Amino acid sequence: MNFYKVSSKFTTEKLKELKTWAQIKSPKTLQPVLSYALDWLSPELLGTGFRMVEVSDLAVKGMIPARASNLDFQSEVHHGLVINASYELARAFLQKQMSESFFHITGTDYNFSKKNKWQNDLTLLLETDQAALDDFFISLQKKKKTEITFDIKIKVENQKKSDSVKLTLYVEKIDLIS
Repeated sequence: MNFYKVSSKFTTEKLKELKTWAQIKSPKTLQPVLSYALDWLSPELLGTGFRMVEVSDLAVKGMIPARASNLDFQSEVHHGLVINASYELARAFLQKQMSESFFHITGTDYNFSKKNKWQNDLTLLLETDQAALDDFFISLQKKKKTEITFDIKIKVENQKKSDSVKLTLYVEKIDLIS
């Protein structure tokens, strides 16, 4: 592996950490502006208006606006955008728990249940409990490779029911040089 590839990967990881830090730690009044300004750090979400609006120890909440550029041919928010946003929520949640220099996401698996029309803004809510998080960390320490599954609720503005994405991340621990 040449120096450029290593340097580029390191820079990309640091920029993603900066974006997550800005969305989690910055003052609430600045979060939309910072999210917009740092949007280019997630090319798969570039220009979509996706932003994380709330972060706590066991939950992350994000929003996808129903703007024309986010809609598919049926005038609904594009499914791929929802999957990418769900992945970004899960990655940011794990990054809040531990630095990305300690783990690497090696794969994903998802399944979603959609019953509503996605013609209005979407709110995505990733919640987990402490026991599931503890099990994940114990497994990661023992096995070096493990998985964690998140059930992400998708609430459509002006709808009573919510849809969901079940997202499984396959995670590998990165051993540090000692």
